[in-house]
Parts: sequence; structure tokens; C-alpha cells
Amino acid sequence: MNGLVPKESSEPIWVTQYDMALILWSIMAPIVLFPRKCGIHEITRSQMEDLIHFWAVLAYTLGIKDENNIMLSDYDETFAICDMILAKDVRPVSKERKYPSDHGFEVSKVLAVAIQPLAPIVSLQGLMRQWYRIFGITASVPVEHKFGYKSMVTLADTLLKYTVFRWMFAALLKFMLILRTWQRAKITATMNTLYPDEVHPDVDPHSFTPKELLAY
Repeated sequence: MNGLVPKESSEPIWVTQYDMALILWSIMAPIVLFPRKCGIHEITRSQMEDLIHFWAVLAYTLGIKDENNIMLSDYDETFAICDMILAKDVRPVSKERKYPSDHGFEVSKVLAVAIQPLAPIVSLQGLMRQWYRIFGITASVPVEHKFGYKSMVTLADTLLKYTVFRWMFAALLKFMLILRTWQRAKITATMNTLYPDEVHPDVDPHSFTPKELLAY
């Protein structure tokens, strides 16, 4: 269990080290194992190890113990660990479960909501379908707006190979970051009104889009 989190609630939700390690894996494994499918076409070993170290530190601050921190190694060992988890744990379980899996859906929902302010084109279903695609797992994930999903795939697989598109994409992200920062006070006030208890409502996994939970 995560012993660094104080037991404040009368009914706390305890998260195991295994669960936290798998969530860390679900975020970093696509980048470590298949960087080009994530739109990262030019990255040196040193840069990858810097990224791995960053997530190792972040994992530590979130309560993952060193012995369970899958990012606490060099590139070769991290790659081997991520590949082993994919082969022995994730692929077998993913093939048995049909969309939407409760845990997978909730994690993807949080990621989609987090990414949405900077990339409005991202949908939860598109994010999950791309995640399955990266790992070569067959899954029937409905996508309402196929153009948005195909645009995301084309951007990652093809366009970001070229410097000019990487520059344009970076400029767009910077603009969206500035815009959302400028809107921060308004968004925060609206979110506090919508969710005074800081709990998002249940949503339909077949039709949910991140903007349903956002306030801009």
C-alpha cells in the first residue's frame, strides 16, 4: 500500500504499489517501447534516460517505493521491464477483457480530461484506441469522430517526422497553454461550482467525451 498517504478519510481508498506501477507503465511504456508511434521520431538515448529519470522521481513523490519503481533504471533495463509487463501481464489480460474495462476506462478518462485543454481534438475513445493500436492489441473501441482520431494517428505516425510540423505542433501547444492559463481563474471557478466535492460524475464509456467534464 501507499504508506506515504495519510489516512484522513473514514473510508479511504488504498491503492496498491502494483496498481500504481501499472499506471506508471501505461503512461511511459508506449514512449519507451514505441516512441515513433507516439510521435517521438527523434530522441537520443540520453534524452530518453532523462525522461525516464523524470518519471522515476515523479513516481517516488507519488508514493511508489524504489523496489517497485519501474523507471528507476537505465534505458536498457527499463525497456526490458516494460516489455516484460506487456508480454506477461497487459496483453493477456487485455485480450480477455472487452471494452470498456473499468480500470482502463477510468485511467484513460483522467488522461483524456488532462490532455483535452491543450489538445481539444483528443477524445477518450480515440486515446484508448491509439493505446491499443500502439501495443498491437485488437479491441473494438468506438470512435464517434473518426476524422479526429485519424488526424491524431497521422500526426503521430507521419507529420511529426518532419521538423516543420514539430515546430508548428509545439507552437500550437504553447498557444493553447497560454490560452488556458489566461482562462484559469474562470475555469477554476466554474469547476468548483460544478464539482464542489471534487468528484466527477459517472459517464457513459461508449459516448463520453472529455469536454463533458470540463468548464471552458
